Amino acid sequence: MNELKEQLDQIQYEETERFVVENAVLFADPTLFIAGSGVPEPVSVLFKALSGEWATEKNPSFAANVLRAMEYVVDRHADNLTTEAFWINCGYRLLNLLKKSGYGEEVETALEHVKAECVFDPFSTQKKRRGPVEPPKLIGKNDKKEHVKDSAEFMKRLGKVTSTAYFNILDGLFKKLEPLISNAVFDPQDENAKAKSAEGGATMRELLRLLESYEKQLATQKVDAKIQAHLFTTVSCYIDAFVFNELLRNTNNTSRFLQIKMGINIIENWYEQHAHQITFKFARQSADVCAIAHDSLIKDAEMKKAVCPDLTTEQVAYLLANLEGSKSHSNADVRTLLAAPNVTLVDENDNSLLDFEADGNEKAKQAKIPERYTKRQGLEFLK
Repeated sequence: MNELKEQLDQIQYEETERFVVENAVLFADPTLFIAGSGVPEPVSVLFKALSGEWATEKNPSFAANVLRAMEYVVDRHADNLTTEAFWINCGYRLLNLLKKSGYGEEVETALEHVKAECVFDPFSTQKKRRGPVEPPKLIGKNDKKEHVKDSAEFMKRLGKVTSTAYFNILDGLFKKLEPLISNAVFDPQDENAKAKSAEGGATMRELLRLLESYEKQLATQKVDAKIQAHLFTTVSCYIDAFVFNELLRNTNNTSRFLQIKMGINIIENWYEQHAHQITFKFARQSADVCAIAHDSLIKDAEMKKAVCPDLTTEQVAYLLANLEGSKSHSNADVRTLLAAPNVTLVDENDNSLLDFEADGNEKAKQAKIPERYTKRQGLEFLK
């Protein structure tokens, strides 16, 4: 009888655990937030469970199932901006709350792991094609090989899945920007441009509308302002590198340095109006090299430092040797000269990305958990 009772208790417990994972992760509504805050509803439930009765060391199967479910949802909705933004918000806030609830060292280690391992190459041609995404198989207490080893492992995987959601948003935006950037920057005042328009031609206006649509959606999903700023700075680095690389690949554009500067100015104006930081160092400096078109940029170190400090001597030499109309030509392998920004969700210059105190995280601790959880047997500890 005792063995039967234990089995029944185990079945009931696993059903309760499944209920939380399904409601708080798998079938979570990405439009629900705690009233008066930017905190997604699942955060309060998951935080109270993971920092209490169902902490990783006490319940490694629950921690594993939460991660499996989050990984599935983020992968399944990789092209859905609303869902990915929601889970960036959830992941970052959970890391913040757990860091301030006794897991500071584990979270710091996880962030170092994210910085080192979770790096996105926006120009990679080796990206895996997404196939069908299978729903996660949730595990039980007896599936010990599948358990999360400890809280440090949980934080690392939570950081990784949060980075994956971030990279999915960037990847989707980059794919939409790619066919627009060349025409927008190299021909900003196309035939459809309004007379001396500050927004440029049709392609430039489409590019700016795209940026604005992402900005509005991220704000609607209450993604913290610091993460939004981080994302748009990353996008500016991508546009900058893309323009520079396109100039190296197609040196016929070296005569269009004025158009490049005009296009850059239009995008910079949008960034300034929307209070985002931008640095178009590669594109602007390469346009200056094409405008000056003098070998003193190679021979005079002070001249190079003043005009193009962020370009290598090899990059400058290649541009000068391949100016449109030039009699000289460089046969250097252009692939070795291309700019490729590293993208990570951890900002190396700003450790405050995890600081949400001004935006309602205390409400996540104090929030009233929805009754569908607290009225269920076995979840009384969430009250």
